[in-house]
Amino acid sequence: MIGDDHEEADERKQIYGGKRPAGYRLAHNHVAHDARTPNGLNGFRRFWIPPEWIEQNEWVLCECGWREDLGPHYRHR
Repeated sequence: MIGDDHEEADERKQIYGGKRPAGYRLAHNHVAHDARTPNGLNGFRRFWIPPEWIEQNEWVLCECGWREDLGPHYRHR
């Protein structure tokens, strides 16, 4: 049912730590950082977000230069 699929998407949360869950995208919070800031320094956090959040325009591709070795990542709009 369409309603059931929507409920499942709404239940997906951001995940802190660990390996990337299938389909999830890398993101970080708004705390000031530079290209090599490690997770946890001065409140900077990285986490995994479900792709539905990007599709709903809540998150956008981030071009800040942080950890380019990890590939594309997102920030909150």
